[in-house]
Amino acid sequence: MEIEKILTYLHTPNEIVLFKQALFCKVYEESAWQFCMLIKAYKPIKQYVKKVKKEIVSIGFPVSVLANITSLAKEKSFEISQPDNEGVIRITTNGSFEGSFEEWKNSIKLQEPAQSNNNYISTHLDKRKEAVIEKLKGYSLANHTPVETMTLVMELQKELAVIKPE
Repeated sequence: MEIEKILTYLHTPNEIVLFKQALFCKVYEESAWQFCMLIKAYKPIKQYVKKVKKEIVSIGFPVSVLANITSLAKEKSFEISQPDNEGVIRITTNGSFEGSFEEWKNSIKLQEPAQSNNNYISTHLDKRKEAVIEKLKGYSLANHTPVETMTLVMELQKELAVIKPE
């Protein structure tokens, strides 16, 4: 389900909305806050979503623990709906609690986007280039035979060889 559509579900007070997505359930924004305060504290993640041009907080858990979550909610006398055809599960809570969503959201550190493997490859390659340059600077042609020099060149070529990801 697209994030724009998900955000339209989240504005009913005293309602936690879970989105069942394949093997995981996700809870967003105010629903995630209520979930953590009233049902079970999970570690929230805050990410900037370009599509909606804002920071979004979410929590997630495997579908395999959904039965435990619904049991916890039932123990607290919350009403739980069955998943609809889009996998949306609604938990209706019965009250208020201390704190505010905005304070909670602001206390969560923004997660940086994962660095691509290209950064690792270029950094790793730069270090290998520097090592080769240092070996060349310290190598004296006058003190080595042509065969020793050719052997060094082959070793340096091996050090610079880059394994390309498949």
